[in-house]
Parts: sequence; structure tokens; C-alpha cells
Amino acid sequence: MASCFSNYKNLINDKQNRISFVLLVAFVVLNAVKVSLFNFVLLGDLGRLWDFIYKLILSIPFSAFFLYLFLNFKKRWIFLSAYILQTAYIFANLAYYLYFYSYLHIFQWIFLLSEGFTMTANLMIPVGIEMILIFIDLPLFIYIIIKYNFVKKIKQPLLLPAILVSVIAVLVFIFSEIYYDANKSLVEKAEPAAINSETVLVKRYGTVVNEVINVFTNTNEEERVEKVKFGKPYSSEQTKEEFPNIFYIQVESLDAGIIYEKYNGEYVAPFLASLREKSVYYPYTLSYHLGGGTSDCEFSTLNGVEAIAGFPAIKLKSFDFSNSFVHDLKASGYATYAFHSNEADFFTRDEAYAKMGYDSFFGIKELELEEKGWGASDGDLFDAAFKKLENEKGPFFAHIITMTSHEPYTNISKIDDTDYFPDILNSEVNNYFNSIKYVDSCIEKFVTEALEKYPNSYFYIFGDHCSGINEEEYAMSSYVLNNKHFELVPTFIITPDKLTYKEEERVASFRDFALTVLNSAGIKYDILSEGFDLLDFGNIGKEVSFREEYYDRKVIYENIASAKYHRDLLKK
Repeated sequence: MASCFSNYKNLINDKQNRISFVLLVAFVVLNAVKVSLFNFVLLGDLGRLWDFIYKLILSIPFSAFFLYLFLNFKKRWIFLSAYILQTAYIFANLAYYLYFYSYLHIFQWIFLLSEGFTMTANLMIPVGIEMILIFIDLPLFIYIIIKYNFVKKIKQPLLLPAILVSVIAVLVFIFSEIYYDANKSLVEKAEPAAINSETVLVKRYGTVVNEVINVFTNTNEEERVEKVKFGKPYSSEQTKEEFPNIFYIQVESLDAGIIYEKYNGEYVAPFLASLREKSVYYPYTLSYHLGGGTSDCEFSTLNGVEAIAGFPAIKLKSFDFSNSFVHDLKASGYATYAFHSNEADFFTRDEAYAKMGYDSFFGIKELELEEKGWGASDGDLFDAAFKKLENEKGPFFAHIITMTSHEPYTNISKIDDTDYFPDILNSEVNNYFNSIKYVDSCIEKFVTEALEKYPNSYFYIFGDHCSGINEEEYAMSSYVLNNKHFELVPTFIITPDKLTYKEEERVASFRDFALTVLNSAGIKYDILSEGFDLLDFGNIGKEVSFREEYYDRKVIYENIASAKYHRDLLKK
């Protein structure tokens, strides 16, 4: 005890000691604030002020304890490494959550490691204003590193306050647990493993506890495969004598709202805007953008299922992809091709597409295209695809995956540096508009030429997921409900007989594509599905699945159409 008071006496009598100690305490508090804010952001629309305060009370003693622990080491690199590790952990989890509104798990770290490095190298990691919280304690951290040998000498006075605060934190935690839900174990609170259940764990115990439970309850690939729900069986005999060609154009980051967006009275995407009156048009299609990024779009639309949260479904090694509608097309004599301006092995697409029934998957290397930004340009991609198909006698299925309009929308500067929207000062929105304008022109050129050469063809044109932009000048077509991120993209279907239709009540879903494609092909098929035929107008179902729950399609339509940005946009 005497030694303890002696430490405080020395601290009070020396000005340099006092300043350093105050800065140490400030670092502890700011580090705890950083952790608490990080946890609070991950609660989404379910977060409350008490959640932040509660986490702060628990985080302060942890920060004090670990600082005291690391200051006991002679070498500063241990403290430096721990801080870098914490920063990287917060950054990765924040970036993932802000993009997917889901929680990153260790198996995703492992299975998405190569993709993560590629995206980082191409500056494609989403960054929001929330990232600022990562650096709030950085100046004090730098001070401690620089003054490490001096600071570690005055660490002892930290011990007593840390113990006292820890006792208070433990009492708060015990009282809170008794008050909160004493009859449920942690594992019970984690079931079912949906986003809402995980949010409960993150709210109460943080991301580390949530991850530990996930490791013990979600490690079996067989269990992940079982999460994929196929639906009921559908079958049909052949209904057409001559099978049409099918062009399946998947557009990167194509928001539902961008179709209506104008600049100086002109549409940002004039060709796609014109298709509202010249095709079968579903303004809002529910995207499944979960644990596998863009690849979830392909996994869902091609197999007629919902992708799974918490893992890139396309990388499930034991999933046989037998429900892919491409198998049925191939069995009926279709040549089946996929074209992408990225590497063919990105997200192991080359392996998965072979399992799904594709004859060939052509990536940037196979097409011998020049890289412009990240991947080849969409113009070069469409030209290369058209050339590959020119000798096909039909019927064929051509799946084209665009990339120029990938976040953060800077690829366009390597293709066309003309600024068509100079009055838009927000760089992200400006780049997005320029990207979509370019992609729109590429699609128009390709569709026009393909229709002329292959008049008996269907064209499916749809977005893979939203843009991620949420600015005053432009906002993505999405909303959050109960910490679930609903993303809406447009779908256009151009038919050989030039059908026109606009759905004005219900959202379509990626799960609807499989049945629609098969029926439009007119082939014999057997498939499992919860979807509906989008060409059977007015007869799509009432409900749609999303993250282990079912939602009314009309309600989703009304929610997004009545959102402030869309309400104003539709008046343009």
C-alpha cells in the first residue's frame, strides 16, 4: 500500500509524469470509445444510446488492463503489433458490415483472403465516414510509442484505477445479465444464426464473443449447405419447336434508382431508361448480396436459391449446383458460356461455373483483353463476347458479367476521362454517374447488334447489387429494417415478340430468374424453386424469402418506393 501511495506522490510532484499519466488515461478512454463506437455501428438501426454507454463501461477496464500489460514488456513492438492488430480487426469488420450489413467471420477471412487482397490492391474496399473512428486514439498511441521507455516507468499508477473500474464494470455486467435474460445461454441467444440473432450477441457481448460462438456452431460445411433452401419441384415438357438464344447481362452496381436519374433534363442511363417502355420491366428486384459479394447474385439467380449470410456460397466445395438452370439448358442442346472482365478464378468462378453446367467460362486472360483499371473495360468485354458467339448456330446461353461500374467507380477514368456531369461535385456520385453512362452505352451497342444478328433472342438485363452510395446528391435503392439490408435493383427482359410490361405493386426476386429463363427457353426441365415466372404477368407470389424470414413483396415495394430519395426521384 505504501508503495502504491509512493507512486502517486512521485506522479503528483513531477510535471512530466503528470502529463504522461494524463495522456495514458486519455488513451485508455479514447481506445474504449473507439471499441464502443465500433460495436455501436455494427448494431445498425437496432443500436440505442444505452448500448454505447454499456459497452463503454465494459471497455474502459479492458483497455486499461491491456495497456498496463503491454507496458510491462521491454520492447515496444509488442504494443505496436497489438494496436495494429486491433486496428486491422476493426477496419475489416467495419468495411464488411458497411458493404453487406452482415458480420464478418473467421471462415470468411480465410476463404476470402485472396479476394480481399485483390480488392485492396485495386482500392475496391468500401470506406465510409464511420472509418474515422479507427483513428481517434492514434495521436496518443503515437505519443506512447515515441515515449515508450519513459511511459512504461509510470505505468504502476494505472493499476489501482483499472482494478476499481473493473470491479464496477463486473457489477454492471452481472446486474445487466440478471436483468436482461438470465434463463438463456449464449448459444441459445445465437440461434437461429441469422443477422438479428447475431446482433443480440454483438449488442450484449461484442464481436469477439459472437465470433467464438460462430466458430463452434457454424464450422461444418454440411450445415452451411443445408442452409440453402431450394423450394418445391417444378417441371415442364418442351413448349417450343425452335429454342431462342438467351443473353443474360449482369450489370455491376446497377441501382434501381439510377434508371430514373436525370442530369440537365437527360437520363444518366438513356438506353436503360428507354427500356422501361420497350421491355418487360421490374423496377425493383430484391438482390441477395450476403456473404459472397457479387458472386451471390450468380449463385442465387442461376440456382433459384437464396445465398447464405456469413459465407461465400459459391465457394461451398461440397455443393453440387445440380439445381442450376444451366444444366437444363445444356441438356436441351444449348451451348452455355460465361464472360467476365475479371480473372476467371476470382471467387473460384471457374470451378463453380463448370459445376453449374457451363461449357466455358471466359475471363480476362482467356479473352486476351487489356486491363483498364480493375479488369477489362465493359466495351472490350461485350465486343469479345460478340466475337466468340459469331460462329454459333444456336441455341446458346451467353452470361455476361460487367465490371467497369465497380465501386469506388474510378475504373471509368482509365477508359473515358470526360466528365459528363461537371456540376456534381461529390466525386463518388460523379464517378458513379459517369460509369453508368458508359456502361449504358456499351449495353445499347451490344443489344442493338445482337438483336440484328440474333432476332430470336431473349435479353435479361439486371443489376447484381446496389451501389453503396448514400449521399445527398444520390442514394442507393435500399433500406434497413431490423438490421437487414434490403437492396433493390432493376430487371429488364427483352423478348423476341417485343412484350412490354411494368410491375407496379410487387418486387421481383433473384429466386424468380430460374423459372423465368427456363419457361422462356421453352425446354423440358425439372427444377426446385420458390420463385415465379416473371413473364406470367401479375402472378408473382405474395412473399419472398430474405435472411431466413419471409416478407410481403408488396410491402418491400412500398418501403423502397416511399423512401424519401425515391419518392422525389420518381417525380422527375
